[in-house]
Amino acid sequence: MNSSLGWRLARPITVTAPLGTVMNATHPAAVNGRTSTCQRAADLVIGALAQAAPERCIAAGNGSCATASFAGADPKDGHLWVYLETIGGGSGARARKDGLDGVHVHMINTSNLPVEALEVEYLLTVLRYELVDGSCGGMGLRRVYRAEAECHLRLGRRSGCLVCGGRQAIRSRSARNRPPTPIRPSRNSSHERCRHPRRCTSCAPARPP
Repeated sequence: MNSSLGWRLARPITVTAPLGTVMNATHPAAVNGRTSTCQRAADLVIGALAQAAPERCIAAGNGSCATASFAGADPKDGHLWVYLETIGGGSGARARKDGLDGVHVHMINTSNLPVEALEVEYLLTVLRYELVDGSCGGMGLRRVYRAEAECHLRLGRRSGCLVCGGRQAIRSRSARNRPPTPIRPSRNSSHERCRHPRRCTSCAPARPP
């Protein structure tokens, strides 16, 4: 619609995405969810604008969204459950201010699920949920989980990039504390299995100022 505000804002912008590129893939190219690609595209646009007006642009944020996916069956009644956590981080610093602490950036807008609600609904316990001081830009997030029953676990990592020549922030990290006895993965899944008291730690730091 020519009368919409969105159309007026987009009028001076031209998007070129040649067929067969990562932004306009063709079969049989492997593709995934839009999140990581869109996050990178947003950082690229901001990086290009920073060359013209660096004082008006933010640095790169916390990159592609980190995830922790849990799936299992309740040992009491066999009820299947799945939980996907998207973990935010710090937004890029501004010219004269730090970035925002513990937020999602660009394409990611999922809400902050309260720990109390998570623990009531799923067989998980959150041992730590905190800001990571000194992670640069806006402070990142740290979440530590404990699985209270056998489950499958999949972690999605991320990395960021520099914008405006800023210095590198602490990179994100995901770790598993494995149980004493090794657990063989399921034949039908590449996901590793976790069992109490295995813990999953995901750090989501900020990107450079």
